[in-house]
Amino acid sequence: MSREPLLKTKGKNSCTKKKFNLSFHRNILVFLACFIAYNFEWQMKRNALLYWFLWFLIVNVFVDEAQINTISSVTKVLEAFESGVDPEVYQNITEVIFSKGYTSEEHYVTTEDGFILCIIRILPKCHVASGRQKVVFLQHGLLDSAHTWVNNLPDESLGFILADNCYDVWLGNSRGSTYSSNHQYLKPDDKEFWEFSWDEMGKYDLPATLMYILNYTNAEKLSYIGHSQGCQIILACFDEHPMMQSFINLFIALAPAAYLGSIKSPIRYIAPFAKTVEPVIEWFGNGEFLPSGKIMQFLALFLCKPNHIPFVCSNIMYLIAGYDSKNTNVSRLPIYVAHTPAGTSVQNMVHYCQGIVTDRFQRYDYGPTKNLQIYNQSYPPLYNISQLKIPIIIYYGGHDWLASYNDVYKLIKQINYTISSIHYFPQYNHLDFVWGLNAGKLLYPLILKQLSRV
Repeated sequence: MSREPLLKTKGKNSCTKKKFNLSFHRNILVFLACFIAYNFEWQMKRNALLYWFLWFLIVNVFVDEAQINTISSVTKVLEAFESGVDPEVYQNITEVIFSKGYTSEEHYVTTEDGFILCIIRILPKCHVASGRQKVVFLQHGLLDSAHTWVNNLPDESLGFILADNCYDVWLGNSRGSTYSSNHQYLKPDDKEFWEFSWDEMGKYDLPATLMYILNYTNAEKLSYIGHSQGCQIILACFDEHPMMQSFINLFIALAPAAYLGSIKSPIRYIAPFAKTVEPVIEWFGNGEFLPSGKIMQFLALFLCKPNHIPFVCSNIMYLIAGYDSKNTNVSRLPIYVAHTPAGTSVQNMVHYCQGIVTDRFQRYDYGPTKNLQIYNQSYPPLYNISQLKIPIIIYYGGHDWLASYNDVYKLIKQINYTISSIHYFPQYNHLDFVWGLNAGKLLYPLILKQLSRV
């Protein structure tokens, strides 16, 4: 694969601008949903499915962020709550990084199919000559963004910890997420913009991003750390582009999501009906699923008050991933909620549901007729991950609802030949690997030790 530069441009504010659009009827729906969530949380404690659907209603009624149409009423509410609120609720990722005393850069990569991805670089705290620095790439999970690696305090965030230890840190943003919602020819208003799943992230996004980083830094190889979907798409990438393995010196998999047949999340109840409800979901967002924006800031302020962390706030993301309050810094919940979920496509969520139902690590199922056109067979082909040649280190948790023990073990059996070590954290849920209160002391020192051996 060519190592020619794909795009060498840097900017200050283009990919980190927050945008917001809201129609009147959706405004009414959000008001009602927020009112119910805030006043009847005790009922939702008894019905997880009701809660999940309500949260979906609150967020997904907001259409894409690519158009600017500020609603004065929402802005006024935000201003009313602004006093005494952590400024990170309002800051984009480069502002957060700067506020912590680090230097960041925005870089842009154009994929083969036209998506313009924004990747964030955190410069190391110590000077290293070009071509001799150790490069680490961090890829977020489902419905997340690069924010996840800097959401906590500097000594608790993996992105900052790596920079403190002289690593050249790069943070990816998958297509359709908060910081990667641009395209050469399409707009987020176009339905075609959202016709992708993690198949395309592995086929187009990762090869373009990783080759850009290697070319820009003059590094021969880099270390890859993925969380959740970030593990899934690199495995897909290795099958689609086997030569990409030659540019990776270590793959650290945090809560790897590949096989999904044994997940404990409430999503498993919805998965069999994914194709049926897909048209209804798309009505809310033209193919976009759970975007971020000012509404997330509003919810962070309205539902996550410092002196009262209600059920509806503390479980917004944890509901589908697993929750353990003992390892959660509740003071950071407003920041988590303000920046996550970060959006994806409905098609991507349907792809996940297909994996839950079939228990297969396979490409997207378009149906027999279209499968024949795309794959030359009536069913989607499996991803082949049995021929990997790079060292892999796997971390998984006992309280993880998305990357369950059975599913991770199934993955381990397929790639056992190249696994260097496996680490089990019995008390960890899916998000503890990126947000856990004790990750800075318990998990990240292990990762630093493993990276130092490369």
